[in-house]
Amino acid sequence: MTDRDPLKTLWTNQTEEPVTMSEAGIRARAEKFDSTIGWRNAREYLAGAFVVVFFGYYAVTRENPVQQLGAAAVVLAALFVTWRLAAMGGASSAGDPAASWFARHRAHLVRQREMLRTVWKWYALPFVPGLTLMIAGRHAYPEFRLHELDAWVALALPTAFLAAVFGGIVWLNHVAAKKLQAEIDELDHGNRD
Repeated sequence: MTDRDPLKTLWTNQTEEPVTMSEAGIRARAEKFDSTIGWRNAREYLAGAFVVVFFGYYAVTRENPVQQLGAAAVVLAALFVTWRLAAMGGASSAGDPAASWFARHRAHLVRQREMLRTVWKWYALPFVPGLTLMIAGRHAYPEFRLHELDAWVALALPTAFLAAVFGGIVWLNHVAAKKLQAEIDELDHGNRD
């Protein structure tokens, strides 16, 4: 006696039809993605402006020259990051008018994915020198004694906090890059121009 289930046999023997998205469907996805990118960039620009104002004020009002230099370096890092974000990560469904919506959307997904994959070097790394100077500058006075445990804790805690924050930012961006890669794969699998 065979243990064949006719429905199971039918299901396993069927051919897989590729799912094709219409040009209108891809256009809607592209426009939604552009809106998401636009809002992300607006938040980042606002955060960059806050960092420039806050650390600019800090650079001008501090008496400690090491901390002043660190705050100025953070301002420069924020300006650099904002410039890189505008150059690499802008919303862009406009693209080449001769290209299809599929090609434009796919190119935009690839560009955003690459930007997110390299976030450690253009987003996190530029802040390291300035923040390091600010942390070290807190302890650049003669009364700071490196042989005391509390002095080392005072250096280690903010350093560990900043490492955790930037590590989290890098990790979240890598997760987002993987999601974009999955969407690129879905487009490649389901659509052929």
